[in-house]
Amino acid sequence: QTVSVTGEAVDEWALNLVNQAIADGLMPEHLSGQDLRESIARAQFAALTVRLYEAASGQTAPAPAEGNPFTDTDDPQVLKAYAMGFTAGVSDTAFGPDQLLTREQAAVMLSAVCRALGADIPAGEPAFSDSGGISSWARDCVAYMSGRGVIAGYGDGRFGPQDNAQRQACLIMALRIFQSAQ
Repeated sequence: QTVSVTGEAVDEWALNLVNQAIADGLMPEHLSGQDLRESIARAQFAALTVRLYEAASGQTAPAPAEGNPFTDTDDPQVLKAYAMGFTAGVSDTAFGPDQLLTREQAAVMLSAVCRALGADIPAGEPAFSDSGGISSWARDCVAYMSGRGVIAGYGDGRFGPQDNAQRQACLIMALRIFQSAQ
C-alpha cells in the first residue's frame, strides 16, 4: 500500500503531489490519519479551504463574529470557513459536516478561496462532455477552476459534477491554487 510522508493511504499517481501539499502545510488535521483515496466530507473540505487560505495569504482566518449558526457542528475550522464565505450550511441551521462533497461543490468552495485571495471569477462555460449536468450555480466556478488547471475532468472528457470529490484530489487542487498564488 502506498502511503504519504505522514502515513495516510494514497494512490500511487497522487503520492508526489500529496506529499508536496503536506510539505506546503496544506493538510488539515481533519485529514490526518485518514485514507486519502476515500471521498471527502464537508467538514474536512471546509478545514482544507481554511488551511489553503492561511498558507496562501499568510493570514489567520478569523472566527465568525456572529457566533455559530449551526446546530450540528461547533468545529472551529468549519466556522472559520463559514465566516470567510468559503462554505454555507445545507440549511439555515445545519452544516452537514459528515455529508460527502461533490466535485462541483469543491469547485465552488475553492473559487471562494480564490476570491478571498483576490481573484475575479468571470462568467464561463465549462468544456466537458457532461457540462449540461453541472448545476447553474456552479458553472462559472467549474469553468474557472478547469481553465486554471486546478480541476481536471476524467479521461473520457466528463467532469462528473455530482461525483464525490476524493480527499487526495482535493489536496492536489489546493496545492495547484497555492502554487499559482506564490
